[in-house]
Amino acid sequence: MRTYHGKEHRVLGDGSIEIEGAWAGVQPLAIGLALAMSILLLLRARLLLIPTFGFALYLLILPTRRRVIFDVGARCLRIEHAGPWRELNAVPIPFADIRAVRFERAGRKGGRALLRAVARTTWGDAYLMTLYEGTDEVALVEGISRALSV
Repeated sequence: MRTYHGKEHRVLGDGSIEIEGAWAGVQPLAIGLALAMSILLLLRARLLLIPTFGFALYLLILPTRRRVIFDVGARCLRIEHAGPWRELNAVPIPFADIRAVRFERAGRKGGRALLRAVARTTWGDAYLMTLYEGTDEVALVEGISRALSV
């Protein structure tokens, strides 16, 4: 499972809630690509160096992102991905199938506590996003409760 770190949420005009986060694996992948490029430079493998450099630049400019949207108008939870690992056949989760949205402790990063948001559905748990503690989670919980109950 890929972990996505979100820092804030937005409430849209119709009451929908949007949470966006970046993939936590971008930094390790970028370091790995830098090491691979160093080895390719030593081997003078210019043909492989160009695509590796292009992919590393792509990840720096457009990192893999996830957007979780509690869409009030469509009455569904949509999870969208952007980047090289996007899911083309993502299926929205109807609000009727969501039993609860819970926040669990998920360790620490950079001295800050992390909270993992998980939606409990009729078919099991769906990972949504990992948020930094202190991102106004009270307002987020209230907004999600309001969106699900409308």
